[in-house]
Amino acid sequence: MGQLVVLQVAGMDCGACERRIATVLGRIDGVSHVDADHAAGQMRVRFDAGRTTVDVLMAAARERMEQAGFQVTRSGDEEVES
Repeated sequence: MGQLVVLQVAGMDCGACERRIATVLGRIDGVSHVDADHAAGQMRVRFDAGRTTVDVLMAAARERMEQAGFQVTRSGDEEVES
């Protein structure tokens, strides 16, 4: 099981930004995969809902992304996978 949340990212301009975001967010407890797309201005974060919640993930993502120079908002797209 996993949960997927899609986040909007401002300030992500290139592939290096995508890799930086994936590395920074990949270190959050419970995050299993990050797929950042600078062209769409989005990142898709897959996480284990048994280890973290959407609210905890969002707080950590906002803090870490702001430190890295990006602005993050939640797009509202979420799905739970079995």
